[in-house]
Amino acid sequence: MRKSWIALLLCLCLLSASCSSLADVAVKESTQLDKLKGHWMNSSFQGTLSGKATQEGPAFVDEVAWSNFRAYLQDYTISFTHTNQTSTADLGSEDVLTLSNSSGDVSIQNIFVEDHNGIRYVRSPLLDDQGMYYAFDPTNDAVSLLTDALSENAWPSLAHVVYAIATASEDWQKRAQASYNQFSIKVTSWLQNYAKTVTEEDTQGRFIMTNEFEIPASALLQEAKALLVDLFVDQDLLSLLREILTVDEQAAYLQKDMLWSFLSMIDKVKLNGDITVRRQFSAENGDVIFESMRLPFAETFPLKEATVTHSVQEDGDLWQVRAELTREPYQGALIDLSAQSMGSGVWVGEVKWTPAPAKDSVEEPKPLTFAYNLEWAKPEDVNDTYEQRFERNYKGTLVVKADESLKLPVMSLSFTNKIYSKLADLTAPTYLDAVLEWADLESNAGVTLTFSGKTSTRRTPIYMDEAIASALRLDMLSAESRASLLNGFLHNLPARFLQLVNAQQ
Repeated sequence: MRKSWIALLLCLCLLSASCSSLADVAVKESTQLDKLKGHWMNSSFQGTLSGKATQEGPAFVDEVAWSNFRAYLQDYTISFTHTNQTSTADLGSEDVLTLSNSSGDVSIQNIFVEDHNGIRYVRSPLLDDQGMYYAFDPTNDAVSLLTDALSENAWPSLAHVVYAIATASEDWQKRAQASYNQFSIKVTSWLQNYAKTVTEEDTQGRFIMTNEFEIPASALLQEAKALLVDLFVDQDLLSLLREILTVDEQAAYLQKDMLWSFLSMIDKVKLNGDITVRRQFSAENGDVIFESMRLPFAETFPLKEATVTHSVQEDGDLWQVRAELTREPYQGALIDLSAQSMGSGVWVGEVKWTPAPAKDSVEEPKPLTFAYNLEWAKPEDVNDTYEQRFERNYKGTLVVKADESLKLPVMSLSFTNKIYSKLADLTAPTYLDAVLEWADLESNAGVTLTFSGKTSTRRTPIYMDEAIASALRLDMLSAESRASLLNGFLHNLPARFLQLVNAQQ
C-alpha cells in the first residue's frame, strides 16, 4: 500500500519545488557571529557542557529518581572538540564528544569524522565495545539509513529523495533552474483552471480581493500523472537527478519502465476530499490579509487532512494548524496548534489534543491543552572599541501551562547565549557562553545546563586516518544486513549507556 502513494508524493514534491523560489538571500550577521562561523570553518573549537539541579525536585518526579538524576547531572561533564584538517576546511573535519566524571575518568567518547569527500564516520562505545568505525556516503543521510533499514518495506525512502533535492549544491540548483521553470509554468497554467477571484467591500469600507482555488481530488491525481510523464520526458532533469540520488533510488524512481507502474499506482490512490486554497488581499495596497489551505491525504496515510490558516490582525499575525488522525487507536483524534504574534518577538498560543471519540459513548471527548508564551528577543550587538567589548547576545523564554487535568505545574525554559571576543582583531579567539534553564514555577525545582567554549588555533585531526582506513560502510551493506546491524544497536543502546556510566561510579 505504501507504493500506491509514493508516486503521488513524488509529483507533489516536484510541484512544490517548481513553485518555490530558488533565490538564496544572504543575510549578513553581526561581526561576532561571522567570526565564530569563520573560525569554525577554518580553525578549531573546544567547549564543555555541565549541569546542576536543585535539591528539591518537582512534585511529579519521584524523590529517589530525582536524587539519582541530580547526582548524575552534577558528577558528569561533556567536553566537545571540533577540529578541521590542517590545510583547508574542505579537507574534512573531526568532532569528539566525551562524557567524563568529576574524577576525570572517561565513560563515553563518541568520534565523528567527515573526510574531504563528505563521507561520514562514527565510532562510539554505545554501538559496540570493539572500537569499530561505521561510515556512510553523504548521499545517504543518517536518518534515512536508519528508517530504510528498519522498514519492513525495502523500497527506497522518498523522504531521502526530497532531502537530496533540497540539499543539493548551489551549482546543481542553478543547472536545474530551467527544468524547474518549465514545471512552474505548467503548474501555474493548470491552477488557473480552478481559480476564482472576487472583489468585495468589507464592513469598514475596504475593498478585499479574494482568490480561491478548489481543486477536485481527481483533477490533482490527473495532474500528478501529467507531471510524471513530463518528468520522464525531461532527459536533462533526469540526468541531474541521477547525480544526487543513490543507485537504489535511481532504479526505483527514474527507470523509464517504472512510469507505467507509477501511473497505475496513482489510479489506485484515494484522497480524503478535495484541495482548497483561499487568499485575501487588500485591493488598495495588495497586502495579504488572510490565507488558508486544506490538504487531504491518501487513505493509507496516518493523517486524514490538515488545514493551515494565517490571518493578519491589528495586534499581529495569527497562525493556526489543525490535523486529523486516521490510524487506530487514534482515528478521529485532532491536533490543533495556534501561534499569535504579539510583536517584539513575543508569541502566545496553545497546543491542543482532542482524543478520538470513544465507541458507544455519548460524551464528547475532553481535549488536553498546553498553553504557551514564547518570548525571543532580537539579538543585541555590542561593539565598543574603547571598552574592548565585542558581543552578540541572544535571549529567549518559553512558559508552558498544561491542562489542569494533568496536574502539572507551570514550567519555563529560558535560554541565554553570548558570542564575544576580547579583541577587535578578526584572528582573536571567539568565545561562546550559553545557559539553558528549566524551572518549575510552582516550586523551587529546576535544572541548569551551562556550555562554555572558544575557538582555538587549527589542530591536526587525531582519528581521521584511522577512521578512513578501517570503517565499515553501512551504505554498501545489503538492506537485510544493515537492518540486522542497526536493530542490534537500538536494542543494546540503553543497557550499554547505563553500563558505561555505572562503571565509573
